[in-house]
Amino acid sequence: MNKPIKMQKINTFLRLFPKKCLKTEILIKAIGYIEVAIGICSFLGVMTVQFTSLYGFSQKPTNVFVFVVLSAGVSLLLGAGTLLRNKKACNLLIFFSGYVILTKLLKYAGLLKFNGDLITIFPSCAKDTMSFLYHIFVISVLMNGQKKYHG
Repeated sequence: MNKPIKMQKINTFLRLFPKKCLKTEILIKAIGYIEVAIGICSFLGVMTVQFTSLYGFSQKPTNVFVFVVLSAGVSLLLGAGTLLRNKKACNLLIFFSGYVILTKLLKYAGLLKFNGDLITIFPSCAKDTMSFLYHIFVISVLMNGQKKYHG
């Protein structure tokens, strides 16, 4: 029985890429999109809280506001650079992911404490655990896939 023409075209297209390379490329693009989304959501969230009294939140202190805006910008730019296959952006994302992992480990060990000015939707322990696992994933994918993706 013959496959439908549309399925044949998809199979022909997929044969152009080794399965592992295609999987790596998809994962790296997903990381890029996630970083862009994190940057946009963080920026819009801090702007909403800063410039409105929505839900009774008070304005953030200037240092926290600047930190969140800069972090959102870095996330947005590194995500866009990753999507554009920029090797420097991928290397910086590996570095910043390592930095996040280190800060989470220090926080878990009780050696680093925050003053609680950051407002999040999720409980702190859940957010920290998700962030920790996500950044381990980012480093693993980017370090293993850079040669194939940027080759």
